[in-house]
Amino acid sequence: MKFFNKSRIKIRKEITEEAVKFYIDYSSLKDKLEYKIRLLTDLASKEHCLIIIDSKMQRKGSNQEETSDELEGYLTKNNIIYEKIEVKGSDSVSVLGVSIKLDNKNRPKNYIIGLVISEKDLYRVRDIMNNYNSRLYIGYKNENLDVLKNIIKIYINDEEMFDKKFKYSIFDNNLLESMSILSEIEALEKTKDIIEQALN
Repeated sequence: MKFFNKSRIKIRKEITEEAVKFYIDYSSLKDKLEYKIRLLTDLASKEHCLIIIDSKMQRKGSNQEETSDELEGYLTKNNIIYEKIEVKGSDSVSVLGVSIKLDNKNRPKNYIIGLVISEKDLYRVRDIMNNYNSRLYIGYKNENLDVLKNIIKIYINDEEMFDKKFKYSIFDNNLLESMSILSEIEALEKTKDIIEQALN
């Protein structure tokens, strides 16, 4: 694990045999959103970006259904095509060590919304990137992104395997004002340069 600083951001990286993960703390930046837009645009480099907003990853205590409705309203208003999948949570909860069965009505629901946007149109989702924790994926390997609903189902079933289908797998945490970027080890220097150059 290595640490280095670049001006107003703090960067940490972890290296394995196959991948490198960068952790970026951008909390000290004056214009955080502009930095993120530049960074993602440069990472995409004319490829499309898959954005997934998972309602369970948002602010603790937020109403997942309201979060989903707000997001759908924004996407519809801005004529952005998306897919939404509802995922039911566990059919039981544990209370003081005792498992209690829940009926379908009381089972928690999680909403996953996915959309694909070109690098030149990232500005259209500025409000999403400014207000929601989001997963972003760039460079889908050997397959195309047209069948969006099927792709989201892969994400739901095996997130770790899903990460490996992309050149870049990114998690932007708006609450902590930080981002993680997973890439292939071969792209280490290129990714590091893009992270730093996005400050300029």
